[in-house]
Amino acid sequence: MSTFIPPNMFVRRHVPNDHECLFTAIAYLCEGSRFNGAGQRLRKICADKIASDQDTYSDAVLGKSNAAYCEWILNPFNWGGEIEIGILAAHFDMEICVVSMEAFYILPFCMGTKGRVYLLYTGQHYDPLVGVSNEDTPVTDEIRLFTIGDNTYDEMSLECARLHSRIAAEKASQRTVKKIKCGGCDAILDDADAFQSHCGEVDHDDDFAYDCSEVEVVEQGDDPIPEGRIDLSSPDVLAFYNTASSSFSNLHSSPITINGNVFPTLEHFCLSEQFHMNNEERSNFLNTSVDSLNMLVVRLKELEDWNNEKRESSLRIGLEAKFTQHESLKQELISTDKKT
Repeated sequence: MSTFIPPNMFVRRHVPNDHECLFTAIAYLCEGSRFNGAGQRLRKICADKIASDQDTYSDAVLGKSNAAYCEWILNPFNWGGEIEIGILAAHFDMEICVVSMEAFYILPFCMGTKGRVYLLYTGQHYDPLVGVSNEDTPVTDEIRLFTIGDNTYDEMSLECARLHSRIAAEKASQRTVKKIKCGGCDAILDDADAFQSHCGEVDHDDDFAYDCSEVEVVEQGDDPIPEGRIDLSSPDVLAFYNTASSSFSNLHSSPITINGNVFPTLEHFCLSEQFHMNNEERSNFLNTSVDSLNMLVVRLKELEDWNNEKRESSLRIGLEAKFTQHESLKQELISTDKKT
């Protein structure tokens, strides 16, 4: 018989965030089994118990007929709750203590005599709580079973619940900001204009193709939003950058036909309108890759004959063509409704 070594703290063991979390977490605590399809097996135990005791599990208790509830709980897309915890506590002959991460209290289901286990409830999800000597304690050395009726470790379980409540609140307050990552040096830039300026100011390797990618950066929600900055995580904001992956980007591969000419992207059309080109020059230009267009814009803007008014005019013409010639893009634009 192994010697019980008191834990120094409780930690949360995560089970899949699905409709089976209650059953998976209880199986982990009471059986030691990990994600081995316990959901349907434990659901059937609950359904069989409910069906066999219609006096205890009456329509009034279940909120529907006994038969309908049995069918409902066997559905893997429905959550289990207090009824199932009580049944499984009796089945495993355990005291299951539900630790609330919202109200910081412990609700014991005292149906057994073998021992006590702790189950964290976030308000939407269940996870096992186990005792450990430190955060790095392996699963093989964790303590899942405690003495029945012994409240000694209740405060450790509540402290773990408070810790994860703080972590959840911090995550909820964070903002996700989209930025541009340079493919040549991994620099993080605020937007496409900043990337274009970066390409013109910073020397890169000879094989740099002016490529970039869109990345997400997390900011703390209590950090002040700089003047002129929009909170991109706001549901009232549609965020996109001028990269080929965004359907609203000038670089998106959505060919448009204007005056009989086909342009691979909106940017190809806008740049071709800036300067007079003969047929051969236009043909060569239309074969310019999207990756090269960003740097081309940087260079062309430095020319004395760059015309901002012409740029705005061609953008209006090109945008109208893009969203009238591509029905899917049109519907996507309409779906943005009143977003900024």
